[in-house]
Amino acid sequence: MNPEKIPYNEGRGYSLWLMPDQLQSNKLERIIKKLSRTYGSPAFKPHMTLLGSIQMDKREVIKRASTLSGKMKKMRVHALRASEGPLYFKSVFIEAELDLGLSRYYSAACEIFSIRTGKFNPHISLLYGRLNARERKKAINLIDYNDTLISFNRLCAFDTSGKVESWKRVASFALK
Repeated sequence: MNPEKIPYNEGRGYSLWLMPDQLQSNKLERIIKKLSRTYGSPAFKPHMTLLGSIQMDKREVIKRASTLSGKMKKMRVHALRASEGPLYFKSVFIEAELDLGLSRYYSAACEIFSIRTGKFNPHISLLYGRLNARERKKAINLIDYNDTLISFNRLCAFDTSGKVESWKRVASFALK
């Protein structure tokens, strides 16, 4: 499909997601589901996108993701604040600190996948949607999340083509 023809609410290609540990995943998933019900938007797994819109064969994505995961360790990332913006896939989110470790993993992912995407703005989305600024600010007030550190223990590759409801995990790698 021609990139210019992809609807605003559909992904494309594959994505690499850092997955939070089970305890934090459960907390974040409750928030995502609550916001999803409140605003009629799709629910999704809590994650931090390390790299998105990867356009290559599934086997190659899995192979390269495996290579990348071998260079990574479990990590703790500082959650900075809840924020909002006009992009569908980044409507309401938790900003995360871009520390040296996360920056190195992003650079390694770009190198292994031969992708340059520009500046990396780490975040954990909590709500997808086309909401106006007032609605997004109201959604932030519904967030009950006080953890200042988020632990990530897995790197997953997802097929993020099409609508959110059709996204599927194609590989999962435990971080040491």
